[in-house]
Formats: sequence, structure tokens, C-alpha cells
Amino acid sequence: MRTAARLVALTLIALFGVALAAMPARSARAAGLEIIRAEAVSEIPDGIRFLFEAKSDQPIDEVVVRFASGGQAATQYNYLKLQKGDVITGEYFHRTGQRDRYVPPGTEFTYFFEIVFQNGQSQSTEPRKLVAHDRRYRWEEFSKGPITVFYHGPVSKRAEFIADASLTTFRNMGAAIGADTESPLRVVMYNNDAEMIDAVSIRSLTSARQLVTEGQAFALHNLVVVQGGADRVAGVISHEVTHILVGRASQNAVGGVPSWLNEGLAEFGNLDPGLSYTRYLEWAVDTNRLVPILYLDAFPADPNLTIVAYGQARSIVEFMVKKWGAEKIAETIKAFNSGTPFGEAFRKTYGFDVQDLDRQWREFMGAKPYAPAAGTALPATPTATPEPTPAATATAAPAPAPSPTPQPTATATPAAGGGACGAGKSGTLEASFLALLTMPGALFVIRKARI
Repeated sequence: MRTAARLVALTLIALFGVALAAMPARSARAAGLEIIRAEAVSEIPDGIRFLFEAKSDQPIDEVVVRFASGGQAATQYNYLKLQKGDVITGEYFHRTGQRDRYVPPGTEFTYFFEIVFQNGQSQSTEPRKLVAHDRRYRWEEFSKGPITVFYHGPVSKRAEFIADASLTTFRNMGAAIGADTESPLRVVMYNNDAEMIDAVSIRSLTSARQLVTEGQAFALHNLVVVQGGADRVAGVISHEVTHILVGRASQNAVGGVPSWLNEGLAEFGNLDPGLSYTRYLEWAVDTNRLVPILYLDAFPADPNLTIVAYGQARSIVEFMVKKWGAEKIAETIKAFNSGTPFGEAFRKTYGFDVQDLDRQWREFMGAKPYAPAAGTALPATPTATPEPTPAATATAAPAPAPSPTPQPTATATPAAGGGACGAGKSGTLEASFLALLTMPGALFVIRKARI
């Protein structure tokens, strides 16, 4: 008897639990909500438009859209502007054209709408995804392995070439730095400079006047934007894909991989470079305009020094790989990714610090040792501010190279990659000015760039 009563009691408790769990669903049905439209529409490069239409027996108080882009963990939200009637309509336009809210074309958004009724109850739509393409063009795609290239126009062969170059970079550099080469990578390919102008991120008006961007990498989004008609597009894409791989290898690190290593590694893995960096580096060595490595945690803003910094970074990485092997670089990045500060990770791996690396590399190059000005000293930790150096003179300037991209490394050893050229982890934007410079008198003018 007691057993039977206990079974009845347990059955009632179970039924009550089922009824309680079903209450939100019954409330939604009771509201008589009929969703007609709940979607997002890409209007990149200007922004994303979220649209909502519904009928409801219960008065709707507000509608909220919640969304996240790319690899961002945090969800943004905003309230739709509603027009109420027999059909409730609403929209919200999320602007992405401003520099501080920039979103690259090809970014994947995840979003849903939350409908809040006047009685306090609410209901959410199922999450949906949107690949936010540039609305100015009709996009097609080509996929090979984990690489998907989005393109428009009769350039399918070029899209396939871009995919192959990306895969080659994955093979050459992924294992060397222990980076993930299985996760998907999206490449958005434009056909010329004019198409790229409104699509890429420019950090300053000065940069906008000086740069024609050929490529930009966004590690957080696993996305590269590339100018497919560039003279050396294999070099552009391999440089940017290398940054994606380094971004993956250092995704848990606090802060970014220093620019001298980021950009040096990316150029070390460049599949199709030219000679300009070699010539400008020779000029800097001969005129004692090299910047100490500790000051290359971020590159100089002065265009007179920018191209030197890139040539210097690539040469340093080539020196490191030839003398100690690429595995040492991979070991350093791995330690950095585990939470160890970069300087400490470097010392543990190599047995000396970055300042001593600078000394050894200068000796290898036949350059003069760095001598700080009287009363100054090197920083204890890397700083983003470059050391002032003498202004370039007209007599010291080398003739401009006929190519916008630098000389490749001569070694066949696959190089580790860097994580720059775009929006990297933590939303920071990193840049590489792979440029051909002209010099009227002593002034460097940047013409081409991969950012």
C-alpha cells in the first residue's frame, strides 16, 4: 500500500515537473506570436541591417537583436525601432564603416531576436548565421580543403590559384609553428585596387593617402581580404595566411606577437617576393639607420623607417632560422601562448634576450653595434615607440626597386609564421606595409601595401 502511494506521489511530482518545463512554450503559444521575418541583410561596407516582422495576440513591448561576429565570444545587442499595428515591424542598422567599428567583408555573424511582451514574458528566435559579403558584387565561392575563396566575375582560375597558394602556406608553415591547419579559412578576393578601397581597414588619413592595400588578415575572424590582381598575389596571400597561422598559434597569449617577429616570419614565408627590402636594408646598414629590435615591438610610424623595419625584421628571422632552426621559434611562440611574457619565453628558449639577438644579428650583417645616445638606455620591456634616428639624406637614398615585394628567404626550411596584418586577437589591428617606395629627395612615399 505504501509502495503504491509512493509511486503515485512520484508520478505526480514528475508530471508537475514536465508541466513546469512546458510553461514557457505554452506561454509563447498563448501569445499567438507569428514571426513573418527575422533576418539580417549585409550592406557591407556600410553595415548590417537587422529586420523583423511579426503578428501577435499579446502586445509586444520591445524586440532586441543579439549578435556576435567572427570569433568574438562577447555578444552585442541593440533594440529595434518598432512600428506597431496589425503587423509589428522593426529594424536596426549596425554600422561597420567607421574605423573603430570596422568589420571586414566575409565576416560570419551569428544572431537571434528576443521578443519581449508587455506582460513580462519573452521568446527568442532560433540562432541564424549570415556571411556578410560586400553588397556591391555577386559572390561565388571555390573551396579546396579548409580554404574557401569568395570571388566575383570571370576569375575562377585566379580564385583556384589563391586557394592553392593558401594551402601551400598551410603545409609549409603550419607544422613549423604548431598552428592549426584544419580549421576553415575564408579568403575574400577583390579584382583590383579600386574595389579594395572601401573594403579594407585604414588606420589613419595619412595611411589612406599613402597606401594602396593589397591584403589584410584578420586572425580573430579566420579571414583574409586580398587584391587578386596584385602583381605578386602569391606573395600577398602567403604573407597574410602566415599571419592567420601565427594568430592561431598565439591565440591564448596575453598581447600580440611583437611586430618584428610577426612581419619577419610572414615575409620569411612569402612565396613570391621581390628585391626592395634587401636594397633598403643594405642602405640602412650602410648609413647606420637600423632600429634596435627592442624598439620593433611595434613598427615606426615614420614612413622613412617603416620599410627599413620590414626588411630588418625579415633578415632577423632568416638569421634565427639559419642559426638555430625554425623549431626554436615555434617553441618560443608555444611558451608565449601558454601565458609566459614574450621576453621571458624568448630567454627560456634561446638562453639569451632580444637585446643580445640584436647584437648577434648586427655582427652577422656587418652593421655597427647599437650605441644609445648619451643619457638614454634601452627599455626594460619592448615599447611601441621607436628610437629616434637621423633623417634620411638624398645622397644615402638607394634607387627605388621595381617591385613592391621583398626577396624571399633562400632556405628551403619551412618558416614559422607571424600573426599580424589585420585584426588579430583581442580585436587589435596589426599592419604590414609591404611597399614599393619612391624617394623624391629624401622622402619615402609608400605606394603599395599589404596590411
